[in-house]
Amino acid sequence: MNLADEQLKAALATLLPRDRRILEMRAEGKTFDEIAATFGFSKAQAFRLASAANQKLKARLKAATRADKWRNVLAGGTAPDTGRADDGAKPGGLDEGERNQ
Repeated sequence: MNLADEQLKAALATLLPRDRRILEMRAEGKTFDEIAATFGFSKAQAFRLASAANQKLKARLKAATRADKWRNVLAGGTAPDTGRADDGAKPGGLDEGERNQ
């Protein structure tokens, strides 16, 4: 099992059993109607719960990736890319001279 698989498994384990099962059913190709029938709620609720579970999973995976990058830094590796472009802008959006005007 590679790192991505381990992170996915760990992230899934943090979800509520119902959320995990909904995501599994979607991965199996089940429709929202089928999920709704399984759990006894409406199609709209099945959609909302699947969407919320997916967002939770993505957030947990993102946090796990960030944590792994920082563990690497603390172990003497290189700093992670923060994903922010340096556009040359000054803090506050103004140069020193412009602030005093």
